[in-house]
Amino acid sequence: MSRFRPRPPAGRSASGDDSGFTLVELLVTMFVIGTTLLGLMGVQLQALSTVTLSRQRQQATDLANRTMEQLRALPYDIVTAGSRTTDPSLASDPNVSSGRFRPTYTTGVDEILVTGGTASSVPLYPHVQDGASTKVGTVQFDVATYVTLVSATAGDTSKGYWLTSLVTWSSPQTRGATKMVSTRSQAFSPSGCLATATHPFSGPCQAFFDATAGTTPSGIRISTDSAGGLALQGNDLRTGTVSGPSLSTVVQSEQIVSTQSKSVTSRAAYTTGAGETASGGVSASTGATTDPATGTTTTPAQQSVSQSGGPVGSIGAASTFTLGAGGSDSAGAASASKATAATGCQTASGATVASEQVCSSGQGTLGGPMSATLTMGVTIPLASVTASPTASRAVSARYLTPGGAQCPTASGIGCVAAEVRRSLGKATVGGAPSGVSGLPAGFVAMAAVTGYEGVARAESGNGAAAPQATRAGTLTYWGATGRQDFDLGTGASLAVDLGAVTYSYTSDGVPVTVAMSGDVTAGASGSQASGSAPCQPTACGVESTSGAVVASVTYDITVNGSLAGHFTVDLDLGAATAGSSYRAAPSA
Repeated sequence: MSRFRPRPPAGRSASGDDSGFTLVELLVTMFVIGTTLLGLMGVQLQALSTVTLSRQRQQATDLANRTMEQLRALPYDIVTAGSRTTDPSLASDPNVSSGRFRPTYTTGVDEILVTGGTASSVPLYPHVQDGASTKVGTVQFDVATYVTLVSATAGDTSKGYWLTSLVTWSSPQTRGATKMVSTRSQAFSPSGCLATATHPFSGPCQAFFDATAGTTPSGIRISTDSAGGLALQGNDLRTGTVSGPSLSTVVQSEQIVSTQSKSVTSRAAYTTGAGETASGGVSASTGATTDPATGTTTTPAQQSVSQSGGPVGSIGAASTFTLGAGGSDSAGAASASKATAATGCQTASGATVASEQVCSSGQGTLGGPMSATLTMGVTIPLASVTASPTASRAVSARYLTPGGAQCPTASGIGCVAAEVRRSLGKATVGGAPSGVSGLPAGFVAMAAVTGYEGVARAESGNGAAAPQATRAGTLTYWGATGRQDFDLGTGASLAVDLGAVTYSYTSDGVPVTVAMSGDVTAGASGSQASGSAPCQPTACGVESTSGAVVASVTYDITVNGSLAGHFTVDLDLGAATAGSSYRAAPSA
């Protein structure tokens, strides 16, 4: 019986040897695999280099974008002033030639470089940033900024500015070649934007609001034009002042909002050859803004102060000038970029402002009399102002909805209101001591004011109330024909000369004669408006004033027949002033 035996596979011996690959086969296989792996390794190394270069390009782009955002965040009038002319890095910059920006990476840019700015920090100065701040890992990036004109005509800013940030670097991945990334942005603040203070950043113009309310300087002043600058022989007084309490509030609102408020108590001071001596004058000051570049807080701010100073005097051999500020004055200030019931902002009548908009307010109270006297054997009352039981207040605020008496029909973009209300007690200048001789019958003082109050209000925008400028009180003065009364409530102006008054007395057996003369002026109360709807491109504004009241008395003092003193005492009651303006956005 025969048996079937299969044929052995090709390449195998009939004997059935299966010992594996031959050495030649193995070497060929290893050569093929090694060649393939070497190729893959090259691809991998190239990929790693590409990834690293891509990362460097991304880092350069981040630096360029960061620098551009820093430029855009600068106040518009600072960035558009350009680089410093004295920046030493400009002279060696290969991208700057003959006052023009001509970047090496393209021939398509040839622009007028703007220089002359005063910026003292990056990214404008130095225009190439410090390398330590732009090194990432082991790679050194160089970051430069340029401000150029869009217009091809020197000095033509009507088309705006180009802002350029340029980043260059080289590394092993670039094989020593310089790579660069550039970002460019056009900046332009058209004429529709009212001010760079409230529109500091490049962007669309918005409605502009401005309001100020406060008081003009007031008080008592002693001055002289006599030889040597002395008011009185034997006394070293050169000047003397008693400043009345003052108020100042300001708000501005457009692209950003800002507000400031300051209230100052009364202050007495005199100067001699040795310098100044003073008492009082404590201030409360607050501010708030939404401008991140200023560093001022955006949160509400409140401050209250008080004083307890006494009189100050200039003592001579036989005479003493004494000046006194209010001994227990108080003052307060509040500012808020967003007024609520808790931020402390108040109207001129003392009501809380909760408009959810920018606001500033101030208040001050004269706690005691202000006075100036001269003692020469007797006490001569030069001038005085007594306290009023009513605090003086000022406010500036914006409203989107009616705020009661302020912006009573506010709507849409709203309106801004400024108001101040100020009261004083009795004020006199040019009084006389009792027991002297020569005074005319009925004489009390050269000038006196009783029941004084000044009010000023100014509003602008949608829903604004009518302006107000009023004054109350009675001015009594000694005229050429004797005592005269003038009703300050009429708001009319006044300018008259005072009648001459002379009196005499004896001090330690020495005859003293005091001669007084002078004048009185009262400014008219009133409001003045400017601009008309739609308040674009010209702003609409209102200015209101209660009108200042000033009485000046000049003293000539004769001792034993010789002129010993010549000086003038001014009693200035100041004025309540308020102003506001509104300018609609260009697209309104």
